[in-house]
Amino acid sequence: MSNWLLEDQKESTNWLLDTAKEDEEYSSLRSAGVEFVESAIGVGDELDAVVRILSGEAANYTEAIGQARADVEAFKEDNPNAAKALAVSGFVTGFFIPGMGLAKISQAATRGQRAARAAGFGAAEGSVYGFLQGEGEEGRLAGATLGAVGGGVIGGAAGRYLTKGADEIEAARRERQRIEGQATHIGGNDGFVDVGEAPDTSVSGVMKNIDTSLQKRKTGEVLSKDDPDYGKIEIEVEAEGQSGHLGNLFLGTRNWFVKNVGERAARLAEDAETMIRHEQREIDRVFDDEFVDVAKMFEENDGFKTLFTNINKRLGKKKQVTWEKVQQAPLTEAEKQAAKALEDQVKFLQEMDFVKVGGDADYFPTIALQKAGTLTKISKSGKETKVTKGRSEDYANPVEALKQMAQDISAARALAARFDIDLKTIKIPEKTEGVSRVDIVIDAIEQAAKSQGASSAVAKNLAKGLRSQIIASQKGGATVGALARRSISAALLANPLNALLNIAEGITAPIVQNGVMAYARTIPSMVVPTVTTLLEELSTAPLLGKLVPDFKKDVAGWLNNRQLGIDREFMGELANIGKKAFNEHADIFQLFKRSTQVSERIAGQIDNLNKLLYKATGVSTVNRMGQEILANTAIKRGMMLAKSGKEKDLDKLRKHDGMRGLTESEFQSTVKALQAGDLTNPWLINFAGASLNKWQPVSASALPRAFHDNPNGRVMYSMLSYMNRQFNNIRNDIVLKGVEAHKHGLNTKEGAQAAKDAMRNAAYYVGAFGVFAGMWDDGRQTLDLSKDKYMEDLLTPEGITSATMNQLASNATSGIYNMRAPQFGGKEVELIPAPIAAGYEVSSGAAGTVGRLLTGEEQPMAPLLRAGRTYFPGVANVDRIVRMRSGERLFSDYLD
Repeated sequence: MSNWLLEDQKESTNWLLDTAKEDEEYSSLRSAGVEFVESAIGVGDELDAVVRILSGEAANYTEAIGQARADVEAFKEDNPNAAKALAVSGFVTGFFIPGMGLAKISQAATRGQRAARAAGFGAAEGSVYGFLQGEGEEGRLAGATLGAVGGGVIGGAAGRYLTKGADEIEAARRERQRIEGQATHIGGNDGFVDVGEAPDTSVSGVMKNIDTSLQKRKTGEVLSKDDPDYGKIEIEVEAEGQSGHLGNLFLGTRNWFVKNVGERAARLAEDAETMIRHEQREIDRVFDDEFVDVAKMFEENDGFKTLFTNINKRLGKKKQVTWEKVQQAPLTEAEKQAAKALEDQVKFLQEMDFVKVGGDADYFPTIALQKAGTLTKISKSGKETKVTKGRSEDYANPVEALKQMAQDISAARALAARFDIDLKTIKIPEKTEGVSRVDIVIDAIEQAAKSQGASSAVAKNLAKGLRSQIIASQKGGATVGALARRSISAALLANPLNALLNIAEGITAPIVQNGVMAYARTIPSMVVPTVTTLLEELSTAPLLGKLVPDFKKDVAGWLNNRQLGIDREFMGELANIGKKAFNEHADIFQLFKRSTQVSERIAGQIDNLNKLLYKATGVSTVNRMGQEILANTAIKRGMMLAKSGKEKDLDKLRKHDGMRGLTESEFQSTVKALQAGDLTNPWLINFAGASLNKWQPVSASALPRAFHDNPNGRVMYSMLSYMNRQFNNIRNDIVLKGVEAHKHGLNTKEGAQAAKDAMRNAAYYVGAFGVFAGMWDDGRQTLDLSKDKYMEDLLTPEGITSATMNQLASNATSGIYNMRAPQFGGKEVELIPAPIAAGYEVSSGAAGTVGRLLTGEEQPMAPLLRAGRTYFPGVANVDRIVRMRSGERLFSDYLD
């Protein structure tokens, strides 16, 4: 190309650049596409130039490419963050080209040959890319040279480390066959992982120090390297790879199981939890509906209650109350009928129980609220004797004790059934004090895992994980902490705009997991459940429930949260205040409890207010519908594939989130359940539960072990559980898929598929949970007049990029990093949980108010009101609505 032509093109391009910057008239969408393609394969501006010539926008190539480049430069200047994001995305996408070449490298080649061939691919691709990226003859030649060198280096490294030889592939194949030949119920086809024992999650364990000067010496003589026996010493190498304390803090319990025990065990624990919740929900129905009046009888008649607490064989035959004596007691007819119903229930439970409590004697469970006291008796001779006695008020309502027994038996049986433990063969410990039936079953599962090939460390991990997920997660922490978490979350989140935000969860996750077709088929089925859910939420809301009649209705063909046993959770709280979650909303008993302390009643009223705020603002209704839509879309997807019956569709179904960790026979059982569409079938319920757990933090399997094992430490996860779930999904679906691709090698079928899955999952994730969710979030904020957000600013490349990056940054860091927080007076990195920050602000406000009152300053309530309008439930919610509508805040006239 002649020099005068190059100069002419350069002058023309410069003139067009200046003109574009002055006029700023260009298509943002078009320029964004050009930038992406240019970054990916280096021909963005060239292709755009061709389009301009064909469409008549430019008279010749020089003018066309000048216009294209001018528009891109103007776009970069106006949208710097969007341009950078497109450049990075295009560059990453460009790796597909050499990646496809790596997939074709022969497995028979040596490592050096594979590296050399990959270097050739990389050099060729880099040369073309560099040439196309360059401008002008000299620029293109320099770009081609630089691209060839860089591409060759990167390609050679990729060929060396990202591909596998035939011997490596064959060794991996033999190892898989060996493991599959040892398949067990708990280990599954992939067997148990080979790791060490994971640490406990208690704070004391984390902070524990060891002083070696206090340790006893365990070794004998220490040999030098010159000693002939030095090399003969056998060192037992401990397994590595188990989770550390960070894993306990950030990995969901299911993910922790996968890493520390295995995929199969993770699925069994997940199913067991779903089965337990389902069974416990039926127990709730029986006791809440059928034994409410009986519980009231015990509270109103202390003698009636005492009868049941004395059904105790330790009293001896003379003093022990039997069922016969109960019926002979001076009871009303209603009390006798209640006693007979309780007797039948206890005997039924004893038949179901694998721990034969009571033996042959009549039996009734009790819950001691405090230790027994002593009673001093003086004989006629003046001798003092002390005997242990209890008071009726020191025992919980007998109905509550019976319900606890039913729950423990039910949970133990469900757990044993899923792990294939024969309850008849379980060895019952001699002393069962302080031990639950679930504990006994977990011990049996640990022993079964060892017998099926798990190491002692991995079997211990299994037991630890089960105790966290099944037992510890259901323990409530201190009332003050739990009440603070719930109050602050209600104050900050219970508003109509947050309900609008949660609608996105009913769109993104169902489509990403199950596709557009299944989602479209679910939409018509949503109408009636949406109405019934709204009515049920209103009828169960404190205060509002008095205005709306009790409404609980199952809709045919729709699996609701009540059937999954998660309808009574409090917005991310798995356990009720100070109680097991299995007793959640056994609040009927709270009405009859002996304590009438003012503090307890106030706490109950505050908790009722929190529930009311969530329900009245629509947040809990929208949140519940989002969960039900996800579960039912998964069922629709499963039914579509199962009824098709084609091998291709069944393979897709095998890869569904609801099928993770199942054996082939269990998969076939689930397929039959989906084909039949039976929503009561346990296999279908487990399928729906596993599908839901993938994206929603509604079960213990979805939340970290540290959350479960430290009830009072749950404050650290306050309002971050959804982002933590997203963090785990990024790790599983993108990062670990990349690790799997490296493990198998890109030149194998498994490795290439894993790489494709990682890239596809990343694209889906960014599109749904980045772009769509980010724009939805920003879009609903435009309705808030207190925030300087406008729809025209959002619908720009820069606005879309900002919304997307903020969303992804938050999800990838479990909610710790919020890149736009400074715009609203916050911090980008916030390690202090909202309840703790609220406690500080409120206490500071209270102290400031007291100080002003003592010194007689004006507006003494100002400090407390400032804190209260942000953190007091009810006050904060009204303030939020006022801000949304007018941009003003509560108490502005008083505070300003």
